[in-house]
Amino acid sequence: MKKIFFALIASFALSSTVFGAKYKELPDNIQFQNAHGSVIEIFSYGCIHCYNHHKAHTLANAKKLGASVEVWQVEQMAPFGADFTKILAFAGAIDTKNEAAITDEGSVTKSIMDAYFEATFVLRASFKSADEFYAPALAIFEKAGHIVSINDIQNYSQSDAGKAYLARSAQGLEVAKIVGTPAFVVNGKYVLENSQIKSEEDFTNIVKELLAK
Repeated sequence: MKKIFFALIASFALSSTVFGAKYKELPDNIQFQNAHGSVIEIFSYGCIHCYNHHKAHTLANAKKLGASVEVWQVEQMAPFGADFTKILAFAGAIDTKNEAAITDEGSVTKSIMDAYFEATFVLRASFKSADEFYAPALAIFEKAGHIVSINDIQNYSQSDAGKAYLARSAQGLEVAKIVGTPAFVVNGKYVLENSQIKSEEDFTNIVKELLAK
């Protein structure tokens, strides 16, 4: 696992900063509010490095440190990205109701991410229409006991809770412009300088330090 983690760290996007710094503070206007004690992953289902970290349970490992965890998708980075954000919003609402963390085995959000990462990088699927794109999500929702339509998902995105989710997710783009994806943000304000993190232990230590700030 440690060798896998080293390879993942090496694949992280580089950012321009003072050599050796392991994190930087985000500009005030793109910090996440009400995020103390959290680790946020900013990702795209079309990003191979994000898929690798998903398989390595990087965010789940951060949760073991006592952090709450969130995922926000950069919808501009993959086809049907805006639709995927709406799917995640709906999944997140179910997980919240069920008091399930998004990294838990069996959470709807994790099942959605599993399915779309695998469709993209294992099955090499090419979604040609919205109906095709939504089909895996609808099947997952039905398995979880929620028979819904595409319209149900889109209508939820127009609710107050859905709009709040989309607005928070949209902040991910500005962070991705600085460090690429995946990006890991601690306490809503400190983004890891991924190129400077050399091991799983290094990752754990810096996240612990930032959570305590």
